[in-house]
Amino acid sequence: YSYEEVVTQFVATLGRKTGATMMSIWPIVAFFLIAGHSVAGLDNGLGLQPPLGWSTLGQFNGNYTAQKVMDVAKFMNYSGMQVVGYRYINIDTGWWQGAGSGQAVRNSSGYLVPDKEKFPDGLKAVVDYVHSLDLKFGLYTSAGTHFCNGDKSASYGHEEKDCAMFAELGVDFLKIDACSTPAGQSRHLM
Repeated sequence: YSYEEVVTQFVATLGRKTGATMMSIWPIVAFFLIAGHSVAGLDNGLGLQPPLGWSTLGQFNGNYTAQKVMDVAKFMNYSGMQVVGYRYINIDTGWWQGAGSGQAVRNSSGYLVPDKEKFPDGLKAVVDYVHSLDLKFGLYTSAGTHFCNGDKSASYGHEEKDCAMFAELGVDFLKIDACSTPAGQSRHLM
């Protein structure tokens, strides 16, 4: 599809779903048309557009479940947002066992444990569902000793274990905050 065809398909889908007319959404259409022709970059296939998507932080903060996340992924796939580049479903703060208690839970091998109430079938089931819709999955961590919500046992000192777990889950995008980085230590990213 050309960029113009994608925008036209998006406008048609938006109109069917919301009853919006071309006159009511022309500023959005104009933005997409102008933005689509003014972007320059390397010709290596990477970074052709920003990582557009949705995050639990904006809508649910820490109050989400696997089902809510999968429902949003299904909507993004069904609504036409995916056609115009919205491809990421990101789970932000609070996906680990013990979220909000002051201490994230790590198992005896040192891996973070996903919240069993939020993800009764495991976090991998959600990742696999998101991927089945041809979307990408993102997850949050902190490079410090604490997550930004104050929970201890963030990624600092656990980088290898956490990266191995993220890779095993099939995480495509990692949001890394630098909360509670120890004094005198450089703020490093994994």
